[in-house]
Order: sequence, then C-alpha cells, then structure tokens
Amino acid sequence: FLSRGLVRTGTAVSDTHNAFTSPSGYGRTFVKLGVDTVDRFDGAAMTAALKAHRAVGSNGPFLTVTAQKLDGAGTPTGPVAQVGDTVSIASGDKVRLFVDVQAPEWMKFDRLELFTHAEGREAWNGDGNGKFPTAAQSKSLDPMALPVEAVPGLNGFSARKVHVTHTFDVQPAADAWFVVMVRSTGAVPDMQGLMFRGGCNATSCNQGSGRAAAFANPIFVDADGSGAYDTFALKQGLTVRAPPRPAALPPRALHVPPTLDEA
Repeated sequence: FLSRGLVRTGTAVSDTHNAFTSPSGYGRTFVKLGVDTVDRFDGAAMTAALKAHRAVGSNGPFLTVTAQKLDGAGTPTGPVAQVGDTVSIASGDKVRLFVDVQAPEWMKFDRLELFTHAEGREAWNGDGNGKFPTAAQSKSLDPMALPVEAVPGLNGFSARKVHVTHTFDVQPAADAWFVVMVRSTGAVPDMQGLMFRGGCNATSCNQGSGRAAAFANPIFVDADGSGAYDTFALKQGLTVRAPPRPAALPPRALHVPPTLDEA
C-alpha cells in the first residue's frame, strides 16, 4: 500500500473475540501528542496525530524512530523528522534513522529491522501474497545480553529496563518510505502469563506464547524536490469491474464504484 501511495496509519489491536479466553490489552497503539498527563489530553489533537501517522504499535517494547539528513561528512543536519514526517534530500544525500527501544528487563527481543519498498511484494489477480518481506537492513541482538539501566523516579522502588539504540543509514535515489520493526525470533523466551489463548476449564486457562514485537509508522523521504512523498514505486492502476449480470436482467453500462450488490 505504501509503495502505491495509499498511506494509512498502522495501529495495534488486541484481536479479542471471546469473553474469557482472549483478554484485551496486550496490543497497544502509542500516539505522540506532545503531552504526558491525562489533564492535558485533547481529542482533536489525538485525531490530528493519528491522521499524521504519529503512532507506534506494540505488545510491550516502547519504540521511537527519528530521522535526519546527513551532510557530506556524515554528520546529521537539518530538521529532525518524527514518525509520519518527510525528510527532503538532494541527489546523492543520505538519511540516518535513529532507533530507540525500551522495555521491561524481563521482556526480550533480538531483531531490529528496517523495511522499505522491495520488488515482489505485489499481490495480483485477487491472490494474497503471504510471504513475509525481507528487511532492507537488520541488526541482530543477543536477547540474554541486552543492555539494562535503572529506572529513575520510582519513589524507592527498584527496577531496571532494557534500553537499545541503533542507527540505519539509507541513500534513496527516489521518493521512499521506511518502517522500523522490533521483532523476536524463536530464540527469545515468550511472554507466557501476559496473555491467554483458549483451552480454559473451570479452574485455569492455557497461557499464550506471544513474543515481544513493535512497529513504527513510516518516515518518508522526498528525493525529487517536490517537498512531499508523492512519486510512488508502484504506478500500476487497479480497475474495478462489475460482475456479469444475469441474462434475465437488461444490460447496463459498467460504472465505478460498483453498487453494494455488485461489490
């Protein structure tokens, strides 16, 4: 969708369908509003931030991503772009994406991945493309040796958090989008106890086996001087055609969009 220019805000969901076997709450969407207290919450600002794609989806890790253009010496320069923003560059310029991940000490992960447009991700003729995309760049981590630091300001309670930072450098030759993900492979302990997945009886439920994951919405790059992400890698159009009408009905001209019955 991003490569076709269909830009929508990605959000996290709990995927809850049952009253007792799939409790809600472990899929969260974090939206950047610029305020941190409930008394300063503003509904209109929330709507505007979601429309501006300033959101991160997560089941635990707190992910932030920013970006800046690099000068000829490889030093970040110019405005700092947040998730949902656009970095404008000239031909040959590089962009650096800054990744920051924080999580409770017990919550492990082992992959930081950067995704962008890649050939072969299209889905044709109504068939889905279920192949997971290959990351443009990635960073592997040892889940048992993640850096930890103290959490300040807990009124005497002692706790530590995982805190990982990393950078990805890219050099787009055309308008582009970049999405950062935090993922966990099978080498990472699951988060049993955080969620349940069916199999309940009168006294207990089976624990779920989900692993830590998070994704940021895109940061866009304008490489053609237009000031916006507006030249897309996939330019093929899609046509909408009404199905053939039964012979008993008189023919009529096709139209777009189809009626509800045709759809």
